Parts: sequence; structure tokens; C-alpha cells
Amino acid sequence: MDIKTFIPTAKTVPFLQRDLIAEIESLISDLEFKRADGTKVFGAPGYIQQLPKLESDDEDPDQYFPYFIVRHTQSTTENDTAPWIATFNILLGVYDDDESNIGHFQLENAVQRITDRFVFDPLLSHAWRALQNIEIAIQEDDTYPYFFGGIELKFQVPKIRRNDEYS
Repeated sequence: MDIKTFIPTAKTVPFLQRDLIAEIESLISDLEFKRADGTKVFGAPGYIQQLPKLESDDEDPDQYFPYFIVRHTQSTTENDTAPWIATFNILLGVYDDDESNIGHFQLENAVQRITDRFVFDPLLSHAWRALQNIEIAIQEDDTYPYFFGGIELKFQVPKIRRNDEYS
């Protein structure tokens, strides 16, 4: 038998990652952020695994603020019948040169919206279920005017059934 006939292509980690980015973009679409050039924007774009590579030395990495990255870090499974548990780190970066610490508030607000969403309703795209062991980390160092935070989310991902032709 061909393994391709058994793979549920619509319920794999890359599709979960894509849907997670779309969900987060929607969750924070009405939050106001500041770009490094001073313009105000609503929401932030999401990226898979990492920020886009800078193409030249003339490009300013500040152009990406605000942003978030959805990074798949690992997947584990306990046995033949248990689903995969896929771990994602959501890394957020916000820029704000206002000395009233608004950037920290904006970052915390975005983190709270994302975590509240998955605590309240763990189902994403009718395919994946978020587990409730969510972790949040906010930067400890002073990186003004840049503010960073992260969320670790774990999702159950369907697993292909083991082919056991000997039982």
C-alpha cells in the first residue's frame, strides 16, 4: 500500500500553523501599534518560523515591527493511539518609542487576547484542539523601544493510524 493514501493532508502541522497565524491576525487586528518610522497601524502580520530574510544591508530590520512569528518547535506522541501533541511558540515584537511604556501595554494586551481565546474556546478550524497548559513569557531585559513576549501553545493533531498487517 502507498503511504500517501493514508496521509490526511488537510490536518497536518503546516496547515495548523497557517490557521494559527490567520486566527492571531484576526484576534489582534483592531489593536493599534506603532511602526519604527512613527506611523500607526492596526494589527500585526504573522510569519511562519522566522522573519523574512533581509535582502541587502540597506534594509532596516525595524521594518518588521510590529510582528509575530508562529514557530513549530516539536511534536510528540505517547503511543500508537494517542494524537500528536504539537508545540508552537508564538513570538511577538512591538515597537513604541513613547516613554509612557505603551509598548509594554500593547504587547501584554495582544498576549492576553491570544491566550484568552484558546482558554475559552480551544478548538481551531474544527480540526485542532489547544491544550490548557499554556505558558507566557515577557522579556525581562530593558530593550526599549522594542518589546518582546512569547506564548507556548500545544495542540492535539490527528495521527495516521498504524498499519499493523500482522494482527
